[in-house]
Amino acid sequence: FNCVHAGCAYKTKKAKHLERHQSIHTGERPYACSHPGCSHRASERDHIRTHERRHTGEKPYACPVDDCGYRAARHDAVKLHQRRNHTTMQP
Repeated sequence: FNCVHAGCAYKTKKAKHLERHQSIHTGERPYACSHPGCSHRASERDHIRTHERRHTGEKPYACPVDDCGYRAARHDAVKLHQRRNHTTMQP
C-alpha cells in the first residue's frame, strides 16, 4: 500500500497502517484526552495513551540496569536515559 499524497514515499504492507499514516496529511486527530479540562488531541490511540500519562503520573517503563530505579512514561525516554547514564566511553 502506497501513500498517494504528492511527494510522500510512505509504503506499508498493511492497509490499516496506511490509513493511520494518512492523518499526517489530513491533520485529523480523532483521539481526545479524557482528562477533565485538557483539550489535547492525537492522530493515534497510542499517542493519546502516552499523553494521558502526564496527568496520571504512570511510568510503566523501567530502566533495566540493576539498582537504577529510573522509570518513564515512554519507552524512548528509558532508551535515552540508558545512553546518557549507563554507557561507558571506550577509546
